[in-house]
Amino acid sequence: MVWYVLTNCPEVEEYMEVCREEIRRRGVINIEHTLKKEFPTWFEKHIYTLGEQHVSADLYSLACGPNKRIVVYSACNVNGVRYHTFDREKKRKTQNSGIMVKEIVNNVETQYYGVLKEVLELRYPKNKHGERSIFLFRGDWFDLHGKATGMKDDGYFKSLNVKALRYKKDPFILASQAEQVFYMEDTKYGKDWNVVQTFSHRHLYDVPELETGELNATDAYQEEMPSTTSTVKDIDQLLDTYSRDDEEGTPVHASIVYDLLKDDNNYDEDSGTDDDGQEDGALSENEHSSDDD
Repeated sequence: MVWYVLTNCPEVEEYMEVCREEIRRRGVINIEHTLKKEFPTWFEKHIYTLGEQHVSADLYSLACGPNKRIVVYSACNVNGVRYHTFDREKKRKTQNSGIMVKEIVNNVETQYYGVLKEVLELRYPKNKHGERSIFLFRGDWFDLHGKATGMKDDGYFKSLNVKALRYKKDPFILASQAEQVFYMEDTKYGKDWNVVQTFSHRHLYDVPELETGELNATDAYQEEMPSTTSTVKDIDQLLDTYSRDDEEGTPVHASIVYDLLKDDNNYDEDSGTDDDGQEDGALSENEHSSDDD
């Protein structure tokens, strides 16, 4: 996990290249394997030697490494998009566990599809900006290139075999890298296949879960940009229907409103019978149909 964070931080690249060159001068054959093993410790010592005043506060916290205790969540809101782990939504009708990440190599974009298994929070030492945390997604990633289980793309739909998994030793991505997708049953290829559907997000979940403004204990929040939040409350339908905003209202007892509504309904029934000239039998039949509905 820590290695993935370091390799996805642009500020770390120059230090990683220095460490790589030192390993190369030692005559090591498998340079990348040694770099992955030694760089976190080398990086911490190197930044400590430079001194906190010569690097950014974020880089210094990153070099110190995260707390050994990792916080695990079953849901996460990232830039207004809500994610659930696959296990959390097993008994739900909604789907928020589908994830996709893009990788660009030599100007060629590759997309990887999977489902979210865990949301992990790495907590780094505090600095003058306060708490420093990085959120990771651990996913189950589908095999897109297998001979029998690879992705099938007919130009209209992309079908994935959800039973064939890959990248089990490299399952992590940054939460901010994820894009949400949906999976639907593929009626053409069978039960082990799903059609993946991408869409444009409306970023609805920039709103606190509770009216107190406190976050749900099982949810995590990470945003690239700060957003203005507000609490949404339900409005009573009756008050919404019979309310005015052009003048100050007068409080009345609920029983008075009930009686007025009851009289109004009785008036509508009587006037409807007289005006339309309907027979009693026809009116009775309509009332019965309304009750059944």
